[in-house]
Amino acid sequence: MNKIIGLIICFSIFTFAQEEQYQQQDSIYVKQQNIDAKQQRKKVKRFQKAIKNVTKNSYAQEVQSHTLDLSPADRKIIYEKYKKEGALTYIWLNFFPGFGLGSHLQGDKGSGIRLGVIDGVAAGILYFGFLFSLPMAPPPETKEEKEEMEKAMCHNFKCTYSRVPYMFNAGFTILIVNRIWGFISPFTYKEKYNKALKSALNINDISYSFAPLIVPKDGRPSVGLAFNLHY
Repeated sequence: MNKIIGLIICFSIFTFAQEEQYQQQDSIYVKQQNIDAKQQRKKVKRFQKAIKNVTKNSYAQEVQSHTLDLSPADRKIIYEKYKKEGALTYIWLNFFPGFGLGSHLQGDKGSGIRLGVIDGVAAGILYFGFLFSLPMAPPPETKEEKEEMEKAMCHNFKCTYSRVPYMFNAGFTILIVNRIWGFISPFTYKEKYNKALKSALNINDISYSFAPLIVPKDGRPSVGLAFNLHY
């Protein structure tokens, strides 16, 4: 009886120790899985950042290294997912409210900053032109009073009053030219981005066509078929 009880106690101790060992292994495995999941999330974020900035050489090389082992079909799926489409919305946002908002949302930060700075300069010129066009004194009643007022304006404001029309013309001209640029920029960036993404993913546009071919052979016309490959 004592021997049986002893065996039961030994078996219980062995089973408890084994369960403890299994729990430790499970905890190590779960911890390792969490670390792998975090690393995977970091890789995904880094890849998405590289995709967004693929027009830069360093990020294009990173995209290429990440997708080097993928099949052409998988690379095509990635291209279809991340390629830029529909520039019309960004054009309207560049037109109103302006300040490069459309280009910023499209991902073209360089054009967005330039458009925003130029719009800001134009708005500043128009604002000061409007400010200096406001009457600062009652309108002159005689020719002598008008001449004295103009002299005073030139003395105090370096003839800014007389330059107000030029300020308005300059401000509106800059705005119009910037709107034209804001109209073209989303189209050019879309083409540039898609081309860079396609190059980084090593996707080649291959097409072929057949055409009839007539060539002289032994003094007689010979009819054949030409195969054209474009890539």
